[in-house]
Amino acid sequence: MNTKLFTTGKLTGALLLCLCGLAIPVWAQEAKLQIGHLDRLAARATESVEITLNDVQMQLVRKLVSLSEADQTKIKGLLSKLKGVYVRGFEFAQDGEYAEADVEAIRAQLRSPGWERIVEVRHRNRGSDEVYFMPRGDESVGFAAISAEPRKICVVNLVGAMSMDELALLEREFRFTRCGRSDGGRNRRDRR
Repeated sequence: MNTKLFTTGKLTGALLLCLCGLAIPVWAQEAKLQIGHLDRLAARATESVEITLNDVQMQLVRKLVSLSEADQTKIKGLLSKLKGVYVRGFEFAQDGEYAEADVEAIRAQLRSPGWERIVEVRHRNRGSDEVYFMPRGDESVGFAAISAEPRKICVVNLVGAMSMDELALLEREFRFTRCGRSDGGRNRRDRR
């Protein structure tokens, strides 16, 4: 028996197994946007929101969900798929407190392979809203929303495999794409 070939085969198999194991979480890494540069805006903001929930912290959130039993099962199952929730939102007293480069740095990440823009709304002199997702087969492994107005900026990034129906359920329950906008006086339970 050729032991050199056998040893090389084992080494190749072990290397292949390691690479496959490393490839699984790669989508999670590429779906997580780098938004930490926005944190410096909090000092100038009149109101700010920062949410950073990684996989470990998401386990705690799953325990805190308080809904009806049927909804709780759906949402908890969905939350178990999320690997991270990252939100940065700032409201300012006057225009010009953040630079277009702050938003452009995020858009540049969203132009990388894998991300697809599904919504873009531009308002003359009032800003823009953009929604992106990262599809993998029948699911989305990443979601991002940017809302930029002269006195507000909000970025939402969800990381984790979920179907579009599950993404819609999350939106209905937690309203994450609203980026601090008013409900028009209605609370989220009235919309069901």
